[in-house]
Amino acid sequence: MKKFYIIFFIILITKVQVFSQCYNCNSNYPTSTQSISPGQTITVSTCVYGGEYSRYNVTSGITYTWETCGDTDFDTQLTLYQGSTCGSGTVLAYNDDACGLQSSITWTANFTGTVTLLLSKYNCQNQSTCMTLKWSASGGGGGSGGATCATADPFCTGTTYNFPAGVNSGTGESGPDYCCLGSTPNPVWYYLLIDQPGNIEIYIHSSPQRDLDFICWGPFTNIDDPCMYPTTYLTNNGGCSSHHAPGPGGGYPTGNTVDCSYSASWEEWCYIPNAQTGQFYILLITNYSNKACNIIFEQTNVGQPGAGSTNCNIVICNMSSITATPSACNPSTNLYSVSGTITFTDPPTSGQLIITDNSGASQTFNPPFNSPINYTLTGLNSNGTTHTVTAQFTDAPSCTASITYNAPSACNMCNANAGPDKTICGLSTNLEAIIYPDNASYNWSPTTGISFANINSPTTAITATAPGVYTLTWNVTSTYGITCTDQVSITFDNPTVSASASPSTIC
Repeated sequence: MKKFYIIFFIILITKVQVFSQCYNCNSNYPTSTQSISPGQTITVSTCVYGGEYSRYNVTSGITYTWETCGDTDFDTQLTLYQGSTCGSGTVLAYNDDACGLQSSITWTANFTGTVTLLLSKYNCQNQSTCMTLKWSASGGGGGSGGATCATADPFCTGTTYNFPAGVNSGTGESGPDYCCLGSTPNPVWYYLLIDQPGNIEIYIHSSPQRDLDFICWGPFTNIDDPCMYPTTYLTNNGGCSSHHAPGPGGGYPTGNTVDCSYSASWEEWCYIPNAQTGQFYILLITNYSNKACNIIFEQTNVGQPGAGSTNCNIVICNMSSITATPSACNPSTNLYSVSGTITFTDPPTSGQLIITDNSGASQTFNPPFNSPINYTLTGLNSNGTTHTVTAQFTDAPSCTASITYNAPSACNMCNANAGPDKTICGLSTNLEAIIYPDNASYNWSPTTGISFANINSPTTAITATAPGVYTLTWNVTSTYGITCTDQVSITFDNPTVSASASPSTIC
């Protein structure tokens, strides 16, 4: 009987396969690489088959969740790979049955780049039945939009934004005409790029209920000019009433101001009429209450007749990294250089890329811009202080990055010490110059009235031809090739003779 059980146990082991990840990479769908901001939840697709994989841009420090929870079409497994190739990169995460027969992966990115997610039918099989896949992000900046116009985040149709409102986080920048807004506390900025033309209504509210306000400008042909020249673009034609109601009204649009509300309510409606494909709009939301709450907003007329939509695959220049490595100090000039690499995606096709050190040194690159770009800034003064290198595209000013580094200490140091001044009774003495480790060569300068026993010795004996005050110069050349001098004053007193039992010389 014992032998029978052993054989049966072996058979079970050979028949049951336990998969810790899947490799059934059948086809790529959706084909576009997905992007998301913290605070967003998007539906990647409502029809992903088993064996299909999709790619995602991720940012270090952000936590991402992929899940099929809530769907029941088939038993799923999820496998997350590093890189853009399914089945061959490092497996970052895997899940089976996180929510019943459905799966969920929550993973915090420890790098900035691309990952690939494979959706499989259990047990690592292909399946031609539709499954809904959702993706969300949290952490990092909290998804709370940009703090300025230039750092505005994109708004995506079909996404519900939910993030902590700022408290005591400043006011709106100077430049824009804020129309109906009497104040702009705790601002967050978003922009919209129109995909399908039509009307767009955005419902803005808070939880718990706190006073929020908003203003929306547009349409614009790009996202950069309005933020660079707000007094030209973020304007209105007057008549800035508070429009606190769904749909059109309130006398808007007025010039470039599309809608605006400064009510005391916890909910607002931003209405953009007749938006056209390729146009940009800028949305500012403020937390007037200055109290803790979450700001929640989404487009509410999605799919309705005449409704427009935004582009959820916005490709905007992103400067993902910049490095800075200073060289050693050049002792002949006391100068150094700093070199580094700038990495970016989707750069502008015009303008310039300018790299600047806060000391004033800069380097300029012209298009086309191909990442990565290596730079070198030269002629910087070695001073041991902290420096900042900034890279920025002139035609995409929000596409920028900075890094700090420490400059090398000065290397043109030269130490010369001729020794102490002294007064001598008589006409001869020894000098007392000090030798430092960086003193490569040294000598005394010839001096009228002084005879040196060894002009190259720091402690040479000297003899004066007559009493008096003599200034002697000690010359040093450092190991860096830098020369320096120091002087010493020697006073020779005239000796006198006094009569005594034992005559002696006194001063």
